[in-house]
Amino acid sequence: MISFGRMTIFCLGTIIILAVCYYSRINFWLHAKFTTGTVTNSVIIKARYDNDSYDEVEFSLDSTEYFFKGQSILHYPQLAKVPVIYNPINPGDAKIFTLLGFWSMPLAWSLIPIFLLYAIIFSFWSSSDVITIGSKREN
Repeated sequence: MISFGRMTIFCLGTIIILAVCYYSRINFWLHAKFTTGTVTNSVIIKARYDNDSYDEVEFSLDSTEYFFKGQSILHYPQLAKVPVIYNPINPGDAKIFTLLGFWSMPLAWSLIPIFLLYAIIFSFWSSSDVITIGSKREN
């Protein structure tokens, strides 16, 4: 007989949510290659209420140049050298390989379901409620 309290269910749910959110990044990381790129341009997108910007990054492989857009939360000076992770099958599928540039977006998107899980578990379950698996019902 196994019993789960609300904290155990919350921790297991959080681990599952993080695993699902990070699956694509981990899979990309396991099959990717690394190189160094150069920030060639900073692009500012003007909007009515707020401006957004991103860096354009260039890297070369076998005398072919590839360009990609960096994350809007990262800002590097022009001609700065940055670590790049790319898909060897499609080198245009590349990202700046930093904690903030590569790993932060799955974390940001996983916070929404984690907060929902937290709200559901701690709103509707009392601390004495448990889920029991494997017990026999007596008639």
